[in-house]
Amino acid sequence: MSYEAWMLNAMEEKGYTDTEKGLNNRLVEAIDELDFGISSLMQGVLMELIDSGYADILHEQGLNPYTQHVKFQDGSIKWVISTLTEESGKKILMPLLSDKLEQIHIRHKDLEFKINSRKIESVSYEELLESTYFGDCSPYINMEFVTPTAFKVDGRYRNYPTVSNIFKSLINKHDSISEKTEFYSEELIEQIENGVEIIKYRLRSTLFHLEGVRIPAFLGSITLRIKGPKQFVNLINMLAKFGEFSGVGIKCAIGMGAIEIKENRGKGDRQ
Repeated sequence: MSYEAWMLNAMEEKGYTDTEKGLNNRLVEAIDELDFGISSLMQGVLMELIDSGYADILHEQGLNPYTQHVKFQDGSIKWVISTLTEESGKKILMPLLSDKLEQIHIRHKDLEFKINSRKIESVSYEELLESTYFGDCSPYINMEFVTPTAFKVDGRYRNYPTVSNIFKSLINKHDSISEKTEFYSEELIEQIENGVEIIKYRLRSTLFHLEGVRIPAFLGSITLRIKGPKQFVNLINMLAKFGEFSGVGIKCAIGMGAIEIKENRGKGDRQ
């Protein structure tokens, strides 16, 4: 099992002809009008680029072995796609690495994104374990929710984070693709609820627009404090780091729930 992230950087302003600059200006204006809901359109683009048979298999699965989201930065769009299994890495990422793919076309918005650069990063499951579960991790975790995030509990959307919802989601996503290890147990959930707490937060509510539906969600950051033995501290860090690839909460395949774990810089990140 390996985790890979493919990042596409589209439509930077530098190095374009006058015609391309005009297109870029139009794109910058369009970006101002777009929101994170464009990720759902990008998921449609992704399904068109990969093998149709594999796309059908993905549609039938409950938990997808990939996530994707969009980031807006300096007048450009970054499309980040993460795969969680070797099969999904080959089936999803390889078509995107083809030199024949020079631009991305979003039909519903009549926009074309010229691909400026591509980057792929790969982390094996063993490397993830080595750096976290078998490492020396901090009892503090800074988690940033970079795209709208929500949970669905008892049939209702929850647009705020709780320790229980975060780690139930991460454990379920991990166990759904793990070939060797499953973490879920009622005892572990109880230990997490008692041993992990949110001690600092900066959050705001938002909406994720999806085909006429507005999903209540949130953006922002939290700091977690972990109390317990080293093995427990490392396990929580491992799940959080795994979340950078798997996302957290609902609809991560269409752009929700992307998280980043920020380096703990010391007491200034604590409370």
